[in-house]
Amino acid sequence: MKKISILFLIVLLSLVPLLGAEQAPLLFKFREFFLTFCYIVFAALLWRNKYTRIVSVILVLLWAVNSAIAIIIYQLFDSQLNYQLAMTILSTNRQESQDFLFAYWHILFISSLLFCALLYFVHVCSEILSRRVLLLLSAILLLTVTYKYAESAFRGRLSDPSFNMAEKVLPYTSLYNFGIFSRAYQELNLLNTVANYTPTYHFVLQNTNIDTYVIVIGESARRDHFGLYHYSRPTTPNIENQLSNLFVFEQAIAPAPITTMALASALTIKAPDDMTPTLLNDNIVNMANHAGFKTYWFSRQNVIGQYETVVTSIAKSAQHKEWLSSGYDDVLLTKLDEALASATPDKKKKLIILHTNGSHLSACNQYPKEDGNFTHGRSEYEDCYDNSILFTDKLLGQIFAKLSTQHASVLYFSDHGQLKRIKRGEIDYVHGAINPSKESVDVPQFIWFSPRVELVDKTIGSYAQPYSTTNNYWLVANWLGINKINGTEISSPLKTDYLPQDKIIIMDTRLNIFDYRDLPADNN
Repeated sequence: MKKISILFLIVLLSLVPLLGAEQAPLLFKFREFFLTFCYIVFAALLWRNKYTRIVSVILVLLWAVNSAIAIIIYQLFDSQLNYQLAMTILSTNRQESQDFLFAYWHILFISSLLFCALLYFVHVCSEILSRRVLLLLSAILLLTVTYKYAESAFRGRLSDPSFNMAEKVLPYTSLYNFGIFSRAYQELNLLNTVANYTPTYHFVLQNTNIDTYVIVIGESARRDHFGLYHYSRPTTPNIENQLSNLFVFEQAIAPAPITTMALASALTIKAPDDMTPTLLNDNIVNMANHAGFKTYWFSRQNVIGQYETVVTSIAKSAQHKEWLSSGYDDVLLTKLDEALASATPDKKKKLIILHTNGSHLSACNQYPKEDGNFTHGRSEYEDCYDNSILFTDKLLGQIFAKLSTQHASVLYFSDHGQLKRIKRGEIDYVHGAINPSKESVDVPQFIWFSPRVELVDKTIGSYAQPYSTTNNYWLVANWLGINKINGTEISSPLKTDYLPQDKIIIMDTRLNIFDYRDLPADNN
């Protein structure tokens, strides 16, 4: 009876890799299940020998980590891990990791229990199964892995620099998530090569009579939670007080529901569905550098260290850059003051980019407690989310005040929105990484002009048509006074002859392409 019970429990554990794979072919599901079972049996075989027992423990630990990743991704997105999500995880800094682990501590606890349970099952399995059965199932696993390696060698793939052996082999060991991370790591390292590419620019410029340009990049801010866009709570009083100085985008839409993908398009010439890596260097910072601007990038989203993300790759193009790891978003104000006070040779114009944490997970940690004005709403986290937007509004109000006596302008937009869902009876906000909703890509965007800027040099009002922030490369060029780039005439909503897009495409982390009009609402 004990033998049957243990084997039944091992069968159940072998189903963990299938979380999020409901739509996968039946043959794929059976392969995943069977090879996972063989993997566990192989660990049991190694357990039998005291010299290989440590290897067995390591295999069980790796399985538990792989399972933890599978459970977390399944709970968040009802899916399996993919490369874009893996790149996002590898790009996460320490504070973001701590916030995430605090929010999902229960999954780590469950995974620890799974590790202990499997370790016990492996021990028992090594005793109740015959050596012949252990050897047979282990041989199937090892022969499968050997075959996949030999297949790659026979096809000459091993010499291909883009080939990733872990990606090819690990899916046949039940450690498939590590294969995905291996590919993501390889893609992130590719950015170091891309950084060596320097685009060539030939500009036709005009004088805008604006000396200082500031771009504030928000994080995870839903458009419909801004009072500016008629939200029920007064989350943006400072922005609304500046309506006479604003050009508001009524329907700005991010090209993707996560930061790396969204900003890869919003800050560069790259379209969402174009995978050419060298296009990432044709970005607004390099463009401003070549146009004679003094460029600055100050970020509250920490540099990652050995991993080069799309955003940090762009940021490092700036002549002056700094990443701030402590405090709240208002620490960026000190850096803004320093940039404004710095002298520039030949009275160069300045482009200053401030990358905020905004309303990122966990929104409750993105503002000082004394700035938590909203309480007793529909859920505690929604209160936090709205307070984080109120704090962003406070930050923008302070920026407007600093620039109000200068010939200056500010562009604000959020990288993407958030998906609203019910989690354990409470309203929660997450990235719409897979099958996004409209609200997960609906973002606030506006341009503020200082009162010192002459009326002839600014555009006040609004743009009512749907607008993809993937066009912000051209918008920023127009805003900076660039009329042509390499012979291409600039077109943006700042021009009266601008033609709206007929179709706005959205790409999720599975690289699925959606027409924005076909996305569902998240029933807020």
